[in-house]
Amino acid sequence: MAYFRYEVADNKGKVVSGTMQADTQHEVVRRLQESGYTIRGVQSTAQQQQRPVQEQPRVIAHPPQDYVKGRASDKDLFLFFSQLASLLKAGINPMDALGSLSQRTSKRVLKQAATEMSQAALNGYPISVVMERYQAFPGYAVGGVRAGELSGTLPDAALELAEQFGNSARYKRWFWLPRLGTWQAVFILTFGLPFAPSFWAGLQSGSLSFEGTISAMSKTYLHQLFTLSIPLTIGLFLAYYLLKWLLGGPSGTRLRHQWVLNTPYGIGRRASMESLRIFLSQLWRLNRAALPPSTAWNAAAGSVPNIVYRDRLLVAGAEIERGVGVPEAAQSSGLFTHDQISLLATGRQSGDMVAMLEHLKQMYDYEFEASEVQAKRGTFSLGCLMLIIGTGIIMILLAKGLYGDLIPNVDKFMEGK
Repeated sequence: MAYFRYEVADNKGKVVSGTMQADTQHEVVRRLQESGYTIRGVQSTAQQQQRPVQEQPRVIAHPPQDYVKGRASDKDLFLFFSQLASLLKAGINPMDALGSLSQRTSKRVLKQAATEMSQAALNGYPISVVMERYQAFPGYAVGGVRAGELSGTLPDAALELAEQFGNSARYKRWFWLPRLGTWQAVFILTFGLPFAPSFWAGLQSGSLSFEGTISAMSKTYLHQLFTLSIPLTIGLFLAYYLLKWLLGGPSGTRLRHQWVLNTPYGIGRRASMESLRIFLSQLWRLNRAALPPSTAWNAAAGSVPNIVYRDRLLVAGAEIERGVGVPEAAQSSGLFTHDQISLLATGRQSGDMVAMLEHLKQMYDYEFEASEVQAKRGTFSLGCLMLIIGTGIIMILLAKGLYGDLIPNVDKFMEGK
């Protein structure tokens, strides 16, 4: 990815400038326009390796190398960061901790990553830059580790990532019922759809024996199965994987994250609360480390899982670089309520922004727990709804096939007799 310097104007005509990471200049323009800004100029930075969040302290860049493919599940990353947090909290330095972890993890790509991260720590390089090269680590995981490096709280950052991946793995288990409904529909569509035509074909075969009728039904069933049902099912699978591939790209990921935020049944609210909870947790630690406001804000924004929220926070962070306060930046992001912004303003006035951020973080911890319970119930309800609707549609199709032309088919059968 490259870094682009932009200059935009908001709906009041106020000029805002900043830096954004993206694959292309077109993607930067699209993100800014979706956030409601008028584009004044977008240009690639001369030093693309320089991070906008790395103002203080200075971080040495790791020599660029090839991108390493290979995915890791939430469970794999939960185990990885849990062990890393435990080792770091025990006082073991990152080099030895990662070296030990590389010998214990069974996931090949994580084993390779841990080995390289350990070597980077030995040479004085930030391990977050090594993580950025690996597909196994999502962007927000890289951002979380980078924020921990900047604030000097790498053990806490690793522990928070472990909890985050653990929550994600546990929550995804609740999708078993929607998956069951989907597989039920696919199974009956494939093997149940040919039943009605084969049933009437057997009766109309004119055979006087039971074996002849069954033989005619079997031939028609297999013909319908291999010429209609199986090709239709294969087409559905191909369409599913094509859609999955399209949504896996940069633009598709953003669209998918926007869909998640708009999903009912508490799923969208959980995604929203999770992103803001993580952002405030990182922002609290970074402010406690006395980092500059713009550095703290942008580093915390980089650890947000939802891309839509992350981009809105980064655009708001550009205003802090121009001298706007944290409460005003929070207001411009459109992600916080009036009372929450007032809390930040009180922290600025009293000179105790760290305490106010901690209170806000605790509030979002509670909100996330409540939203997760709501999302689990909603996911179960969604699965039940999918089962009911899918079963109803299948029953209608079967009834139509068996009874839709009942009288004409009976007449043909009687004529054959």
